[in-house]
Amino acid sequence: MKLNSLISNDFAVDGLDNAIIIIGYKSNEIEYLNQEFITVFDYSSKDEIMKKKIGELEFNELKKLHAFLKEKNKESVGPVKVNYQRENAETLFLKIKAWQIELNNKDYIIYSIKKSNNSYQECYLENNDKSLNQDCEFNEVIQDLNDSSDIIGNRKKLDNFLLKLLRSALMFIECDKGIVFLKDFFNDQGYMKEEIGVKLDEEVYRRLLIIFDSVLFGTRMIKKKIMDVLEDSINFEDRDISFELINDYDGTPLGLILFLQKEDREYNLTKSLLKVLGVTYLNFEVQRVKNLQREQKNQLINQEVNIAAHIQTSFIPKKTPRYNNLEVALYSQPSKLVGGDYLGFHEEEDKFDLLISDVMGKGIPAAIVVATIHSAFNILSDFDKNSAQILSSLNSNLYHDLKNQSAFVSMFHAIFDFKEEKLRYSNAAHNPPLLWSPKRQEFSLLSKKGILCGVESEYEYSLHEVKLEKGDIIIFYTDGLTDLRNVKGDRFKLERVKELIKNNSLSSAEDLKDRLIQEISLFIKEQPQPDDISFVITKFLKE
Repeated sequence: MKLNSLISNDFAVDGLDNAIIIIGYKSNEIEYLNQEFITVFDYSSKDEIMKKKIGELEFNELKKLHAFLKEKNKESVGPVKVNYQRENAETLFLKIKAWQIELNNKDYIIYSIKKSNNSYQECYLENNDKSLNQDCEFNEVIQDLNDSSDIIGNRKKLDNFLLKLLRSALMFIECDKGIVFLKDFFNDQGYMKEEIGVKLDEEVYRRLLIIFDSVLFGTRMIKKKIMDVLEDSINFEDRDISFELINDYDGTPLGLILFLQKEDREYNLTKSLLKVLGVTYLNFEVQRVKNLQREQKNQLINQEVNIAAHIQTSFIPKKTPRYNNLEVALYSQPSKLVGGDYLGFHEEEDKFDLLISDVMGKGIPAAIVVATIHSAFNILSDFDKNSAQILSSLNSNLYHDLKNQSAFVSMFHAIFDFKEEKLRYSNAAHNPPLLWSPKRQEFSLLSKKGILCGVESEYEYSLHEVKLEKGDIIIFYTDGLTDLRNVKGDRFKLERVKELIKNNSLSSAEDLKDRLIQEISLFIKEQPQPDDISFVITKFLKE
């Protein structure tokens, strides 16, 4: 049976009120979605997102649930209650169910998403025991709490909200003893608590925290261990104890809400209220606060990344070096806002130093290493050192910075000596530059190399040299250039670069750079750039 047949025959997807999306288990690609999904999540058509990866969707909670389901290898999950903000700022309250199916030896995950316009009130009605007839009164309590929760943004406000929630709940069931306990996710340590009519020792809360911090216990075991702690700590007298867990979106317990009620009170009423407050309402509010925290953290990270990108951009030489007998053209494009490639120049009247390096990794960690390289290279360039000595000094410097990290750096340093018409160089496991000789009509690689920088504290790199002749073209590059792939998965091989240089060997270095950038663009088209790309093209003119 085909997937479309399964959907139309067994699920009648387009006839359901629920939004449906089906993801390939291994591929993570969207295999099917119905019209309701398009409508709810503001897409223009099915074609807009079909065959995309689930990671490309803007619905973060669905991506997290997908990752959780695969990590835990669960056959089904849900219903999970989340909220989603549409482009028009409307907040939707959603419930997601997910389950795995196998069809024609291929696994899929089906997500059924139900929209609710009444948020907490609807959840309350779903969880409500038939004997509970105080709907209107309870809705007023919930609405009052809704008004209070809109402004939660820090621990103090959450403490105040928890106290108000506990007071409202106890008043509603005419009970005088209750506790709310919650892990402190503002500081990632300790806990928050509110008590009314009962006082527990701090040692009790520390024992509860240990239970919630454990990853070894399932929900049933956690509830049993909590009950053991409470029975050791509370004098029940003529009271029943009732509590519900407060969970994270993935089911991880974060705390509890507890009532101590006299035995002659309506027990079903208490249990129903606990389910609504603990299972539905508090879970939702905790998620809303944590989502706000994530948004604020992401905004701060984005600000820091933008600052780092601005700093790193300042490392790239602003002006292309100008010599009568040497043309230089450069290009550098990180795959993210910041990257691990570095280009450095040092200019003298009769010499030109060039350093190109590639840090293993991307993003902020790689950018920090780049900053170290930039500073060290600027200092070393003021000393009369050859390429091998410069790499040895950079290696020693980087080893002490990287010895506790799994990061290494490839480097290539070269010095153009215009008086002797030679290129002297040293290589620390970097891609060997490509040299085109128009006189001999052949390519050669500057392939002699040493180890990566940062592997050994003391390492002596070897020095090599080549004689430069008129028209010689050299391209220095990082592996991001040859790691490029097109839509078919083919690599951007060095043969393409050779062909371009050979066919345009009379062009200037700047023109060759522009042609290579155009060739890259035509090759990858809409494909993402997997790695940072940097290259320098030089052309020796000879006076």
